[in-house]
Amino acid sequence: MSEVTGVVEWAGKDKYGNHSIRIGDNWYKSKFEIKCGKGDEVSFDSGTTGKYVNKLKVVKAGGGDTSSTSTSPSTGGGKRLGSFPIAPLDGQRSIIRQSAVNRAVELVALDPKGLKNRDEMLDEVIRIASKLEWFCAGDMDREAAEAAKKEMGG
Repeated sequence: MSEVTGVVEWAGKDKYGNHSIRIGDNWYKSKFEIKCGKGDEVSFDSGTTGKYVNKLKVVKAGGGDTSSTSTSPSTGGGKRLGSFPIAPLDGQRSIIRQSAVNRAVELVALDPKGLKNRDEMLDEVIRIASKLEWFCAGDMDREAAEAAKKEMGG
C-alpha cells in the first residue's frame, strides 16, 4: 500500500479502455471511472504494484480542463452510456451501418423478389440497410420529436 499525492496532468481513457491519470511521469489506472480532472491535486492508494488508483480523494480542485474524460452520463458500475439518438457523425454509426448491411443481405438472400442482377440486389440491400440504420440509430425518434416540436409551434 503506497500513498500517492500530486497534481493530475492528464485524465481519461487510455488506448486499452482503462481509466487512467498521469501525475508527473507516472501513470495510474483503474477499471472504474477516476473522478478527477486535469489540474486537480489528488491523493490515493496506488496498491501493492504502485500502478492503480484506489480510494482517490481530490485534495484541491484545480479547475482545470476535465474535457479529457467523456461527458456521457455514467451508470453505477462505472460504464458510460452513449447518447441516443446517435449523432450523424458519431463513430457508432459505422457499427450500426455494418450490422444493418449484414441483416439486409440476409433478407435479400432469403427473398430476392425477382431481382434480376447484382446491381438490383445491391440497390435493394442499400435501401433496406438505410431503413434499418434510420431505426436503430434513433433517426426515426429524432424526426418524430422534431415533428412534434413543429406541431406545438416550437
